[in-house]
Formats: sequence, structure tokens, C-alpha cells
Amino acid sequence: MKKVLIVLGICALVACMPMMTAAPSVGVKNFRLQPRTLSRGNGTFSGVFAEKNETGYNVLGNISGTYSMGSGLFGTLDGLWETNDMSVSGVFSGYIIHRFFFGQYNVTGGNETGYFVGLYKVNQTSNEFRAISLVFTDEGHVARYALGTVQES
Repeated sequence: MKKVLIVLGICALVACMPMMTAAPSVGVKNFRLQPRTLSRGNGTFSGVFAEKNETGYNVLGNISGTYSMGSGLFGTLDGLWETNDMSVSGVFSGYIIHRFFFGQYNVTGGNETGYFVGLYKVNQTSNEFRAISLVFTDEGHVARYALGTVQES
């Protein structure tokens, strides 16, 4: 299982690189993100996840969680997600390698499990983050975007 996750992670990272550089800034006009990764130590994050459509972003729900960065560029993340209408929720956990992340999510009260892999950036001055990920489900895969804030401990 770990080998499958590693292979999926590497393939998705290569596939996501062009998408992350081509993705427009989210939010306020002239919102510039200086490339920065999470610092060493622990912290929390919260925000929204969305899908992109012709007119911008359609917010689907909320995310929140914790991260722990060890020495070097490696870390872990754990969190909760729920849709806006609170009809579906679940948990996710994964690993961080520099600007990349990958892991697994579960739906609460069901057997649905899926995988995700993506890229993120953190704004140096406001501690806002944005991320793009491919989410693999039973029906295929979809692109999801996230925007929120990071609180470093």
C-alpha cells in the first residue's frame, strides 16, 4: 500500500507542477504569494476548499487541521473537512515534502476512502496559504483548491 501511495504521489507531483505555476492568484487582486514552505515545528491551518468554474471558485466546504514539520523538509498533516451544508464530513491525514503533500481521506460514517496529492504555497507576510490538489475517488479524479490561514506555534 505504501508503495502505491509513493508511486501515485510522484506521478501526481510531476503532473501538478504545470498546474500550480499556471493557477491564477486567489482572492484579492494583486495577491502575491512569495514562495515559502511551512517552518519547522507545529502549527494549525484553517480555510475553505473549492472547485474552479468559468466565473471563479465555487466554495464547497471548510477544512481545518494541524501540521508538524520535523527536521528538514518533511512533515505530517491531519485534519477535518466538511461540506458547506454539513451533509458530508470526514478526516484526512498525510505527509508533507517541501511544497508537496499527499495522503488519504475518509468520509465519516461510511466506507468511502480516497487519496490526494498536491502543491501549496504560503504568503510570507500574511500567513495565508493556497493549494491545489488532485483528489482520487472511486469515480476518477477531480482538482480541488484550498485557501486559508496558517498559525505557526
